[in-house]
Amino acid sequence: MQSPVENVVKVEFFGIPRKRVGLAACLTQPGSLREILQELQTRFPSLDCANKAHPEFLISLDGACFISLDSTPVLAGQTLVLLSADAGG
Repeated sequence: MQSPVENVVKVEFFGIPRKRVGLAACLTQPGSLREILQELQTRFPSLDCANKAHPEFLISLDGACFISLDSTPVLAGQTLVLLSADAGG
């Protein structure tokens, strides 16, 4: 039996996204990148990412690769990381 955390997607926020949302992380339902961004936009209007990733943000899937294709599936148990495009360096 899966734990509740394994049935959701964890979204972590860094830099500008964290400042706009006011949280370090949240949980959401699995789906396509577009569906998840739309859900985040509904929950956090200041994020400004309803239909596509904001140009100020990068989105990492499980810390392994950056994604931007709206149809990319994000599965239960995976983690999305939204960070400022200028973070790091």
